[in-house]
Amino acid sequence: MRKNTPLVSIVVPVYNAAADLDRCLNSLISLEHTKLYEIILVDDGSKDDSGKICDRYREEYDFFKVIHQKNAGVSIARNVGIEQATGKYIMFVDADDYLMPSAIQSMIYDAQSNYDLVIYDSYFDMGECRRHSYPEVKKIETSQEISIDIAYSMFLKLQNNEPFSKLYATSVIKEAQVKFPVDVRLGEDLIFTLQFLKKVKKVMYVPKALYMHIDSIAGLSKQNTSLKAIYDYDAMFNAMLSFVSEMNIEERHYNEVISSVLQSVTNYSGKLYTNGCSKNKITATFKEYSWYNVILSNKYKEYKSILRKFLLKNRFYYIISKTFNK
Repeated sequence: MRKNTPLVSIVVPVYNAAADLDRCLNSLISLEHTKLYEIILVDDGSKDDSGKICDRYREEYDFFKVIHQKNAGVSIARNVGIEQATGKYIMFVDADDYLMPSAIQSMIYDAQSNYDLVIYDSYFDMGECRRHSYPEVKKIETSQEISIDIAYSMFLKLQNNEPFSKLYATSVIKEAQVKFPVDVRLGEDLIFTLQFLKKVKKVMYVPKALYMHIDSIAGLSKQNTSLKAIYDYDAMFNAMLSFVSEMNIEERHYNEVISSVLQSVTNYSGKLYTNGCSKNKITATFKEYSWYNVILSNKYKEYKSILRKFLLKNRFYYIISKTFNK
């Protein structure tokens, strides 16, 4: 039984990830730091050998915890991991992703600070690997505190909504009872982070890419494109609008939200059309939600937003699919 309090709790929801799980878990092991962090594996009712692999790592390393549960989805799996976390910070890792060499060392060092949120860059592998960074902090070359206003923009512009590549202060999560919503299938990551940001005072940005995200069709977080998913987008958009209103930052961030909603709706309309959904069904579904008229009546300054509005308003979904969904 471990007696020390870890600096970082790494929460890994696992579902049918046997093919990639060893790669993921091996990347999380830094033997010289084992007393400073813990790894919490939540096996979400996997039907392959994922559960056995989790148990094997628990037997070999005392800083692994394993929870087996009936399949309940990625949000509940992450919430269970949060409940079990005892570290000063929580980091989320998807089972088909992995950390870069020296990532644990860097996180342990940064976890000795007193920030509520630590944000890193990351790599995305979507057939080819590219580094994802944030335009707002592109000139920052060393770790430093950033304003909470910059942090708001990072997320409201939908630049990286996923919970990975970040250290969340456990005390903030638990005191504010922040949880991943379980009634939506898309946008739950952003909804969680916006709830968290309401209580955040200090943010640090670290210009290091520590995380490799594999964009594949397998795993807990991947969802099929369908009209039913618009309900989930609606929950995400309403969370964004409520956030800027509640935090009294509409003057600075309202247009960011509307532009982000326009971008998301446009991209998704192209995917729906590509998947065989008719123009009439797409348009009729969008019209059911209040944000549809808002994004079509808003005045935009950026060329891409003006183009998106024009194509969406005129139902040019085929052109959208070829222009924005490559």
